[in-house]
Amino acid sequence: MQGPQATTTVRARYCVGADGTNSAVRWLTGIPFEGATNEHLFYVCDAVGVTGLAPRAVNIRPAPHDMLLSFPMGKGENHRVLGILRMPDDAVAEEVVRTRLALVYGVGWSSTRWFSTYRVHHRVAAEFRRGPIFLAGDAAHVHSPVGGQGMNTGLQDAHNLALALGDVFAGRAPDASLERYEAERRPVARRLVATTDRVFAAVTSERWIASVVRRGVIPLVGPIAVRLLPRFGGALRLFEYVSQVRIHYWMSEKDRARGRRGVTVGRQLPWSDDNFAVLRRATWQVHA
Repeated sequence: MQGPQATTTVRARYCVGADGTNSAVRWLTGIPFEGATNEHLFYVCDAVGVTGLAPRAVNIRPAPHDMLLSFPMGKGENHRVLGILRMPDDAVAEEVVRTRLALVYGVGWSSTRWFSTYRVHHRVAAEFRRGPIFLAGDAAHVHSPVGGQGMNTGLQDAHNLALALGDVFAGRAPDASLERYEAERRPVARRLVATTDRVFAAVTSERWIASVVRRGVIPLVGPIAVRLLPRFGGALRLFEYVSQVRIHYWMSEKDRARGRRGVTVGRQLPWSDDNFAVLRRATWQVHA
């Protein structure tokens, strides 16, 4: 490591690359980051004194060639605003975005706390472990912000790997047990990236049918669906998928080959009253 004063060499039994999308650990290890980069440009900002949006509410504004999404932030007309720009440049000035939003949506703001643009990637590392090197979080998988699931998935990576390493360090498990990390977490990442990729493709598609759905169907059906969905039996399952708690780990390659998922084994422990409190001990437990 190079610091302001000198170069320091650290020798460790393992190395965990949790250093983001442009992971130096992944690059130096030579692990491919498989996938693609979307052609569209995203913008995001924290806007102050916003006008043209419904106050104290999530706003979704589809348009033929644009998409605007906003979340209220604290008191007053402060919003997190994000959306899509169909422009070839990687760097677009805030004033260009403000002009576009005023023209298409009649939305504006007095100032921003910060403003940024970025490209959306859909990628998964070819390996989550290579020898003593591990990848976690955005270093292992990255996808569009559709559903806001990236942080939950990364935290699950870290928690899974931390507990596995703890068992190895304490002598409760052999090094070979760490192979479970990739076997458990990579399928979750692959499924998530594939799902968000499909949803993102539908949101950004320039086909006429997609434009009709965004402009005509969603504004009419969306408000009704939001009210009716909680009444259906599948609502809880959908919530669990979106919140990244409905995950499943194959307990053996034999089970994976047969395609048979266990009813209980390999699934997240269901919450009931205070049964989650004891999990803070981070020890092996039996729950009945």
